[in-house]
Amino acid sequence: MDHVIEEIKGCMEHDFHFAALALALTIPNVCASFEKQGKASGENYADWCNRYVKPELEIDGDIIYSLRCSFLHSVSADFYDELAFKKHIAKQEKSGE
Repeated sequence: MDHVIEEIKGCMEHDFHFAALALALTIPNVCASFEKQGKASGENYADWCNRYVKPELEIDGDIIYSLRCSFLHSVSADFYDELAFKKHIAKQEKSGE
């Protein structure tokens, strides 16, 4: 994982922001898959983000997963139509947040 983080830093130093973001968005996949000892689901990805990213950045794992899907599958930051984002909104509405 250290190699991936160094690659992200290198991308940022050379203004390759899309490449850095793409690599950064794969980290939760790798870590969640390692925890599950196999392929991680979108729910595993979001759960991992909620445990390790949300406390630092205050961004819900479903939103990060939505960004991951829209960015990695269509090179777009428009994640509002992603299923995970819609689940996040429904969860917020249900809890009254």
